[in-house]
Amino acid sequence: KKLCNLSKTILQKRPNISNLGNPFLFLVSGHPFFLSRYKHINSKKINFLFYLNYILKIKFNLVKIFFYTFKIFLTKNKNNINKKKNYQFIILSHIINKKNFYKKIDSQFGGIEKKFPPKKTIFFYLDHIKLSQIDLEKKINDNHNFYLNNDCVDFKIYYKIIKNIFFEFSFFFKKSLKTKKNFDKKFYLACSQYLLSLSTVKNISLFYNIEKFILENNVKTIVTTLEGHPYEFLV
Repeated sequence: KKLCNLSKTILQKRPNISNLGNPFLFLVSGHPFFLSRYKHINSKKINFLFYLNYILKIKFNLVKIFFYTFKIFLTKNKNNINKKKNYQFIILSHIINKKNFYKKIDSQFGGIEKKFPPKKTIFFYLDHIKLSQIDLEKKINDNHNFYLNNDCVDFKIYYKIIKNIFFEFSFFFKKSLKTKKNFDKKFYLACSQYLLSLSTVKNISLFYNIEKFILENNVKTIVTTLEGHPYEFLV
């Protein structure tokens, strides 16, 4: 309950894109995978090992972000869209199975997506299985309007994302120094750690990609699931 209250307070008082993209502030479910990130948040006295673990994870996150930066220059998002058309709907979905992707089967929506007019609908996919170029070429000439998000953004936007994340990181780190309660101090430190992570960068990149895409194609309606993930709230 205390975790939820602290997260809720932050999102209400500082609802900026950096915080809305931070996975730590969203308690998706009671599944052990999601709860594992909160296992060290308690009222026990903070010791040397806690700070050491925090510093090592920050360094590891920075290394991942550093190498990810090269991806911005070397890869790009894929799409099979006729820009001359006017689209009304965009369906935000996931590629988790190659065969289903080829057959236009969407396990996220269970057939509801087929109710939308094909010529007026674009599928905005999050690629979880990393389709190869060969896999994409099999679909690129198919009559299937899709955009494959590879988390790539314009470098100016990427710079803006990183700059804002560091600014918010500084805020939470300073806040952890000011608070005397161990639970709150650990919470703010963990919040800053996850803020400075590749997951946060990708969530925010997704937001900017879909925002740009919607504006360019005059899309009127967004269809997505709502499971509690940060990118869903950003969208």
